[in-house]
Amino acid sequence: MTEPGETMGLFWNTGTPDPVIIREAAQMKRYIDLMTCDSAFQEKAAADPERAAREAGLRISGEDARYYARYPLPEARGLQAAFLEEKKEYRRRIRERAGELRHERFAAWHRRQVGRCDLELGRGTNLELMHLPFALELSSGCSVGCPFCGLGAGRLNRVSRADPETMELFAGLVSGALELLGPGVREAILYSATEPMDTPEYPAFVEKFRELCGKTPVMTTAVPMRNPEKTRQVLAMDPGGEKTIHRFSLLSEEVFRRCTEAFSPEETLYVDFLPRYKESRIGLVRAGRSPDAEGWEDLLTDQGTIACVSGFIVNLADRTVCLTTPCRADSQRPNGETVLGPEPFGNAGEALGIIERICGGMRTVPEDGVPLALQPFLHAGDGESFTLENPGVVRISPEEKGTEVCRILAKGPADQAEICGRLSGPAWGTQLTVFSLFRRGIITHTDGFER
Repeated sequence: MTEPGETMGLFWNTGTPDPVIIREAAQMKRYIDLMTCDSAFQEKAAADPERAAREAGLRISGEDARYYARYPLPEARGLQAAFLEEKKEYRRRIRERAGELRHERFAAWHRRQVGRCDLELGRGTNLELMHLPFALELSSGCSVGCPFCGLGAGRLNRVSRADPETMELFAGLVSGALELLGPGVREAILYSATEPMDTPEYPAFVEKFRELCGKTPVMTTAVPMRNPEKTRQVLAMDPGGEKTIHRFSLLSEEVFRRCTEAFSPEETLYVDFLPRYKESRIGLVRAGRSPDAEGWEDLLTDQGTIACVSGFIVNLADRTVCLTTPCRADSQRPNGETVLGPEPFGNAGEALGIIERICGGMRTVPEDGVPLALQPFLHAGDGESFTLENPGVVRISPEEKGTEVCRILAKGPADQAEICGRLSGPAWGTQLTVFSLFRRGIITHTDGFER
């Protein structure tokens, strides 16, 4: 695994980057962003790709301009392909580091949720979720109110200020979570169902996090142009070490155009532009408010969730702690996440105490006397081979002993002793099989927070 401080590739190099490579890659990325987000530019590029690039102030080769002027966009090549490959590796490292947890029970719970999401959401979708073990929200609710919000954020009603008391609380929570949960906390974000730019002194919290964790947390904002200088300040908080890829959720083509006027291609090389307007025809996850958003029906996808935390979310504004993990959105979990809590706290010690208590109740192995069941999204398929299927995403064919255990649980919950009593062979062999199915997220206890 590449650690912060090590060298990686052309773009995430922790030494002095090659300015020529950075400039060329940034120019190419800006051209592709224009092709993705700006319908007027698409029309210009369709007529004359090289002229469209020149008028946008971009210096890319005529060959590249003609190649990327096609829409849908062709496969990346050259510097763009290298950049995307490094970004894929960057995301893989984040996901891997997020799982570096020292609390034994929490680590086992976290691994189980990742395995469950492979089954419930599908491997491809699950690889896009970082399963961060910790997040801090600096406000209560959100001022933007997107009609398609995948997490159903409420209206903004409270924000945190960077006064001495709050900054002391923030530092105590971050350092305490690092000590209690492990180094995966360094991958935390400072938002969830909130808007970072609602926090007046957001850069101050980012700087404190950098001081404590050695890296800049990812920022996703739907209002990058509300205060361009504050946005620019956050983007510039990567003076050394591994780069951070931030995200701008664009609510209109006009917002995108204003971003390209305000920020140079180099400033947004490490920014993902995410068009969130109907003209883009980009799919939206069927979760949160999106199923009820008028006019968006034909853009909804069945990805299931945009939640990215499998762990604890601490809200500084409300002074609450909750445990959460992604799931497929349904009528019981409309925001695509299962939540335990929230629980109120008064200071950092109380919050960390809540986290430690919840972790202490997590099971690392199936517990005797507690009923087990198949995950609710799984059911037994037809035929003698007996496969387990979720709603069209993946099939599981357990080993022979696992099949026998699943046959029993397909008929209803049973505890470990009951399962062992119904199967031939030594009990320890059945127990190992039950443990394997439990660890993979195929089966779960029926009395606790397992989904």
